[in-house]
Amino acid sequence: MPLFLNNDDIDLLLTMKDTMEALEILYREMGDGAAVTAPRSDVHSPTAAAQSAEGPMAHYLKSMSGASPHFGTAALRFSSDIVAWRDSGGGMRREKLPMLPGNRWMGIVMLFSSANGELLAIMNDGVLQRFRVGGANGVATKYLARENAENVGLIGSGWQAVDSGDGGMRSKADQKNQSLQSDQSKSR
Repeated sequence: MPLFLNNDDIDLLLTMKDTMEALEILYREMGDGAAVTAPRSDVHSPTAAAQSAEGPMAHYLKSMSGASPHFGTAALRFSSDIVAWRDSGGGMRREKLPMLPGNRWMGIVMLFSSANGELLAIMNDGVLQRFRVGGANGVATKYLARENAENVGLIGSGWQAVDSGDGGMRSKADQKNQSLQSDQSKSR
């Protein structure tokens, strides 16, 4: 029977240190040609929600998948979003709308065993995505920042910024951290 983990469960279980260690292994596997991924698939279609909307809207169904021999797993991530285009000071900006009950979005990761095909877990993708982005930033900072770098700056700080800053900080010891927020309401 698979585990069912929501965003709150994942937030309690996952650490940035663990995320960065796993990503380093995965990136090494990808570089060696051992881990595999498929290109992201995006299907955009009209939506009935647009009938009562002020501007254009669409349904976006996205999927991506990959497998890691080291971890013995394969994963499928998909999301189902309603998007709208809104005027934002002279230009149109695409915005994902939280249309599910409780003002939420739909994103799921299904994790499978590559040894026997068993479904191991079904997880919400929101917090996983935030950790993945933050961890990727941390791994990149570890390998690309100058050896004597002392500061980490983060410009633009939406929901993912907290973990992006955490990843950057964990990549170098004894660094100063400064977040330049353009919109305080978007930080956690």
